[in-house]
Amino acid sequence: MRVISPASGRLNGDFMRHSALSIVALIVFGAVIGGAQSASAETLGDAIASAYQRNPTLLAERKARAIADENLKQAKSQRLPQVSLTSSLGLEETETTRDFGGGALPGFGDQSNRIASAGIEARQSLYAGGRIAAGVRQARAGVDSADGELEAASQSLILDVVTAYVDVISDEASHEIRKNNVNVLEQQLQAASDRFDVGEVTRTDVAQAEARLSGAEADLAASRAQLESTRALFAELVGRAPVQLEPYPPAPGLPAELEEAIELALAANPSLAASRASEAAAEQAVKVARGQLRPNVDLVGAAGVQETNSDDTFRDSNASLTAQFQMPLFQGGLLRSQVRSAKLQYDQARLQTQAIERSLIANVSRAWYNVISANRAIESSRRQVAAAEIAFEGAEQELSVGLRTTLDVLDQEQELLEARLGFVLAERTAYVATHQLLQSLGGLTPEALAVNTPLYDPDVYSQSLTRN
Repeated sequence: MRVISPASGRLNGDFMRHSALSIVALIVFGAVIGGAQSASAETLGDAIASAYQRNPTLLAERKARAIADENLKQAKSQRLPQVSLTSSLGLEETETTRDFGGGALPGFGDQSNRIASAGIEARQSLYAGGRIAAGVRQARAGVDSADGELEAASQSLILDVVTAYVDVISDEASHEIRKNNVNVLEQQLQAASDRFDVGEVTRTDVAQAEARLSGAEADLAASRAQLESTRALFAELVGRAPVQLEPYPPAPGLPAELEEAIELALAANPSLAASRASEAAAEQAVKVARGQLRPNVDLVGAAGVQETNSDDTFRDSNASLTAQFQMPLFQGGLLRSQVRSAKLQYDQARLQTQAIERSLIANVSRAWYNVISANRAIESSRRQVAAAEIAFEGAEQELSVGLRTTLDVLDQEQELLEARLGFVLAERTAYVATHQLLQSLGGLTPEALAVNTPLYDPDVYSQSLTRN
């Protein structure tokens, strides 16, 4: 897959690789996830694999896929002979109460008979008006639709896990940045207090430093709450809480042009594929309904035996082979109404597919430009951090010689804080936006993310299909 260069305003598959020269990069990859190379560290691939094994939403979609397979088997069974065995065993009691004057007529009296019968019938459909063949094609389309829904659920889960993984790292970085900011402001407050003691600044300068510190402490508490919320979402998706996350890998490459991305989405997006399969199933449902208006011809073979104990010579046996013809003549309008209903459902499915295509094109276009914008924001944020660091250092030096006020230094500190937080947010936004675009293209697969860990344990997967 071709990748475009950011220098020309296009996308770059490895745009998430940045220089570690800036302080922000050191904070993100050093303070937040230092020691990530240890054996206990968790990778993005580990998180995705765990979600595949434990996420109930995906397990439910696997059940739906298994149901579609069974529906196909049921449809195919209509082509095969239907054989049934019947048997009965009963007791017949006869009581005579007729009186002919001098007593009961000879030969009359109470009787008790046991009657047993058994029979077997085999029925083979010869012609069903195309209903059975259409039913098989409908079930196959249902399998394709279930495949698409399962793949769409899989890619949606991957995107959720990627987003949660990146959010944990991003929020941890933001929390560390704010914690560092509180430490710096504490030093600024101490310095302002010392200068106030020797008469270099006024009480206003000290109050300004105290106000900034209090605000920074409140923001630190809020960032801690946000981090815990993000960790809880990660645990919900993956099935366990994040402990030590390695830096996320570079994002996969993207198509070179928007038109190429749209063509790829129309060809590979699983939700669109599922909708097209549902449309095909609805089309076959019309043929199934029409088949009910046509005659049915079955070949029926039957054999049976009946025996009673009242007479050892009383045994009936029979065998037959017949062709049965059945043609519906009047059903109160039921069958034709079912045909009209099937046609309406087919039209509905066709229009839904068209709507999904239009929405997909719009989503790909938005995601495409979001990635470009986020990629450019990274470079702008990096330059902003570098400039803010220089400005802050200069303001501190100028304060020491009386060329700057305490407020000037506090303002520069705030700008540096916002620049560092903006850089972390820009990296997070660009990475997530890339994966959102990949999902629209139908390319957010474990292979694209180079996830080498098995996606599910075969035993766990088998149990998930058979567990009641």
